[in-house]
Amino acid sequence: MQALRWHFLGYAIVMAALVAANRFVWTGEPWFVWPLLGWGGVLAIHVAFVMGLFDRH
Repeated sequence: MQALRWHFLGYAIVMAALVAANRFVWTGEPWFVWPLLGWGGVLAIHVAFVMGLFDRH
């Protein structure tokens, strides 16, 4: 459970930095969406493992 907290905290900090960089440094197309979706999918799988959705019986 602690690993999931660190994973989510890292995700939130990095995504906030990427959104800010995209907004203030590289204007134009919102490219931050791609890492947001990619890492978000991995985070969702991590949540599913913690919840026990992939338990093998």
